[in-house]
Amino acid sequence: MIIKPILKKVFLFNLILLCNLKAFSQIVINVDSLTEKMCYSLNTDSYESDSASLVNMFAKHLSGYVGKISESELDSIYTKCFFRLQVTCKLFKTILDKIDPGNDDWVSVNEMPKSKLSRSECDDFFSLTKYKYLENNGDTTIVHLTQRSWQDYFIDGTYSKLTLKRTSASDFDLIFLESNNLSRKNMSNTGDTYSYRILEKKNGYYLMLIHIKKSSQMATFKLYY
Repeated sequence: MIIKPILKKVFLFNLILLCNLKAFSQIVINVDSLTEKMCYSLNTDSYESDSASLVNMFAKHLSGYVGKISESELDSIYTKCFFRLQVTCKLFKTILDKIDPGNDDWVSVNEMPKSKLSRSECDDFFSLTKYKYLENNGDTTIVHLTQRSWQDYFIDGTYSKLTLKRTSASDFDLIFLESNNLSRKNMSNTGDTYSYRILEKKNGYYLMLIHIKKSSQMATFKLYY
């Protein structure tokens, strides 16, 4: 799944982080509940620009923690929300893509395309054990594939581990297990499921579909072999 990095120049809520934080207390924050409220605000509040909408969304929902948690904890929550919203809030991801389109390997779609491959051709996909794809910033991520697992290895030396469950000839699910990568560990919770479809085999790559059911997002991307 393509992930946008933290765009500090646009989204960092300076007024919050520059406040004088003094007395801290133990607060348990349900990030999924928080991001659900953020997404609702993004869809209902109106501002003069997309960037203003995002800045005000974060300020509206995080300013209440000022003085109650440390600056580092507040920044950690902001980071978690930023990546989590890309999975759970379709409008948030749409706005990010407008601000930072990224490379052409990833294309958002509104309808789920059908696979053009036969069962045996899809079986061939699983006979290979190493693939790669491009991140939004052009970095290459390596995939190690087995019949039951998918592991991402990122350019900074970090990784993600997911369980693979084939659901039809061309479809399979990836279930998130763990990651020490900044974006992936904040984007997903253990047990989160992402659905994939093998669409076509091209010269040097497979055209794939990812479907994020949490937010009805779909995108095609190139998986190189």
